Amino acid sequence: MDGYYKRVVPIEFKIDGWYYGNIAFGNLIGILIVDPVTGAMWKPDTELINETLSQMTSSTNQPSLKILSYNDIPQSWKDKLIKVK
Repeated sequence: MDGYYKRVVPIEFKIDGWYYGNIAFGNLIGILIVDPVTGAMWKPDTELINETLSQMTSSTNQPSLKILSYNDIPQSWKDKLIKVK
């Protein structure tokens, strides 16, 4: 978006539940050909997509890095964390 810093947000995909519906309804063509070719078997996992764009100002030429402590992040993010040893 013009006037805002560029952000890259990774989006993960998971198999759509309706893809398994093809098995229940006996739609072999949908399982083997149509859904894999069209990408209809995949559903974006949008649970954690919530990005705020930072507006560019004339005094700031570089984007800033904001580091949050564990206590500053939402509980829904804490449930997704993986402990690194």
